[in-house]
Amino acid sequence: MGTYTRFLYEFLAQFFAGLITIVSGIGKGIGQLFNIPGYAKIIEHYKNDFSIAEWLLVVLAVLAVILVVGMGFALIFLLINVNKKTPFGVYFIFGDEYGIRIRECCRERAV
Repeated sequence: MGTYTRFLYEFLAQFFAGLITIVSGIGKGIGQLFNIPGYAKIIEHYKNDFSIAEWLLVVLAVLAVILVVGMGFALIFLLINVNKKTPFGVYFIFGDEYGIRIRECCRERAV
C-alpha cells in the first residue's frame, strides 16, 4: 500500500495544483488541470509497482477526478441557466418560487 499512497499523493497533487493555480491564473490553471500527459506520466512511473488491488484504486482515483470535473461543469451550467428555459424544456428555479410552482402544478392536476 505504500506504493499506492505515494501514487495517490502525486496524482492528487497534480489535480489540486491545478485548482490552486486556477485561483492565481485561470488560463494556466485550466492547462494544469487538464494536463492529461502529466497524469499519464505519473501513472507510467508507478505502473510496474502496482498490485491488482492498487490498480483498482488507481481506476477509482481517475474516476473521482473525472467526477469532480464533471460536477464543476454541471454547476457552471446550472448557474448560467438559473430561471432560464434549457434546451431540454426544463426550468431551473431556486428558492421559494420553486415550491410555489410545484404547489400550483399539483392544484391544477387535482382539479
